[in-house]
Amino acid sequence: MNSKRTLLTLLFLCFSLLAWSQQGEEGSWAEGADPEEYKTEVDSVAEQPEPEEAPAWREKVFFGAGGGLQFSSFATVIELMPSVGYRITPKVHAGVIGIYQYVRDRGYQLNIHNYGASLFARYFVVQQFYATAEYEQISYGFAVPGRETNRQWVDRPMLGAGYFQQGSRGGGFFISILYDLNYTNSPGYPYNSPLVYRAGLIF
Repeated sequence: MNSKRTLLTLLFLCFSLLAWSQQGEEGSWAEGADPEEYKTEVDSVAEQPEPEEAPAWREKVFFGAGGGLQFSSFATVIELMPSVGYRITPKVHAGVIGIYQYVRDRGYQLNIHNYGASLFARYFVVQQFYATAEYEQISYGFAVPGRETNRQWVDRPMLGAGYFQQGSRGGGFFISILYDLNYTNSPGYPYNSPLVYRAGLIF
């Protein structure tokens, strides 16, 4: 009698352990998923190479800031020249310059505002030295006896050369010397020299 009870108890424990182990195996992976298959899918996703990013066009765009300050017994001149350009190739750059001049005429006690723009192109012969060309149009105000000011548009095609000292991230400092091809010493021409100087920062 005791042996029968012992046998039945052992059989009951065996069936219970078997059922418990099967239930644990089924619950270890959701919906019967194969762990080897899941590992293979994760590895395939991790091994996919990232697509190479093409260089952004904004990396070729650059901005500049130039200006000048002149004092004399006749006038005070403050000049601002912001610019934006594009690196067409590593050696060829082109863009546009905005021009604003404030002139305080001491003789006539007048405040004159000049404004215009200039197109430029630069070719880097070597890493730091470049040849440059500009075409400038500026509305130039000047004093006239009996009137406050008169105004005329002045065209200046210019050729020259420059030096660029590169800093971080493509920026740096530049200086250019150009020659005004339309220069004349007639009274109506607003500039007193054919030489034109440009200096500023690129960022």
